[in-house]
Amino acid sequence: MDCDLNGGRKGFADCYLTGIQLDAIKPKFGINALFQPIVIPNTEGNGFIEGTPITITAIDTAAHTITLSWLPNIDTVCAPVATQEWIVAMGRVPLGQSEPSLVGQDQSYLKITSGNSSTRVLNYSVTDIRNITMFTVGARVYFYNIFNNGWNFNFGQTTSLIPKRASTYYSGMLGPGGVYKHSSGTYRMVVNGYNGTNWTVGLFSSSDLIHWTSISSIAKITYSPGTWRVNGIHVTSVIKHPTENKYFGMAYGQETTPVSMYRLGWVKFDENMENIEYAPAELAPTTGLNSGLIDPSIIYYKGKYRIIACARVDAAVSLWEMREYRADLPEGPYTQVLPLNIETIAIRNIHTCYRSDHTQQSAPFILNNELYALVDGTSQWYNSGTRGERMLGLMKFNDSSQIWEPLTGGVYWGSYQFAAPLWSRPGGHTGGSPVIYTENNNFYIYAALTIASNQYEVVGACKFMPG
Repeated sequence: MDCDLNGGRKGFADCYLTGIQLDAIKPKFGINALFQPIVIPNTEGNGFIEGTPITITAIDTAAHTITLSWLPNIDTVCAPVATQEWIVAMGRVPLGQSEPSLVGQDQSYLKITSGNSSTRVLNYSVTDIRNITMFTVGARVYFYNIFNNGWNFNFGQTTSLIPKRASTYYSGMLGPGGVYKHSSGTYRMVVNGYNGTNWTVGLFSSSDLIHWTSISSIAKITYSPGTWRVNGIHVTSVIKHPTENKYFGMAYGQETTPVSMYRLGWVKFDENMENIEYAPAELAPTTGLNSGLIDPSIIYYKGKYRIIACARVDAAVSLWEMREYRADLPEGPYTQVLPLNIETIAIRNIHTCYRSDHTQQSAPFILNNELYALVDGTSQWYNSGTRGERMLGLMKFNDSSQIWEPLTGGVYWGSYQFAAPLWSRPGGHTGGSPVIYTENNNFYIYAALTIASNQYEVVGACKFMPG
């Protein structure tokens, strides 16, 4: 896919960063051109990943075949081509049946190499397998094609865009926090780094949005005793301030009392991440929340600054849900908005969806004057437990009902799209608050991806939209 920054007419990147000008931008392409689901839509009508039940009726580990109860009528599932192979992934165990035990946050999958739709017998790769013991008769599965939606993942590179580096603030793991264009014509990425003890924030530079260089090995935005960021800080969304010549970053900090209580705040800084200002106090109460509020994103839409943040309601059962707050000014004060969907006061986890276990991160954007959000959710694909693979889905804000609604298709992105080499990435998930940047009709998304247990590095993807 062509990700040449010189191609196409002016897109809506700069307007995304200014926030207040977004409603005036009307690209010619629609949401379906930009995002296509990687899963096969089925016929239950809920648009989620499981759709019409597909269960395993037999599996032969010697012959490397799996037999299914039902197979979508799509020829390419049974006749995949190189780099376009389909995955059969583990789904939810039928209600009332026991489920296998998972270790860690590994997804169970088989790469399909060939098959027969009439007999429903598919051949899988001998080497491209994860957790084959999880595939048992009666278990539900679903199909997806990780390169079926037209994105260029990780820009063809076999390594992370930004890896961790020893003796720096990002020696343990790191993730993106926002991207903006510098007055020099180059680009800056706000990066959250963990050194094994605390999270802090620094800045990276790029000339092409693909190759990134650290501005400094020492963090510029830090935690501070006696504040909402006692033990660490993350910046997870950045916009241009509407009246000041600064960038405005939504942030959250970690407090030590109680342990692992996260609180929302903000940070302002110039384009070189200097002249830093911090919110004097937390932005929203954490009453009734087990671990507080994390991963805030911000956007200006129809007269209000809107924060979408993750409320860690009960960490013991992974009940994490999205809540929305609105204000007239980016600094606040913010008021929680109710409801966010029909059933509850928040964007809750929905069974059989990409976010059946918990919903954590979001990247809102405006397209053709309508508000969308890329949402990061972890799906267990089982009846209980917290294991699962974190994937990205898409939601749209309904202006009439004032409700966030999931778009049909379920999963739009999966961790394996970033694997290097493909199919051999360790089990884990994307994370670190997805970041959106657009320019010249190129639509960029950055995220953090596990390279090993509790180790994140920055990866990215691009989609070029014709003007």
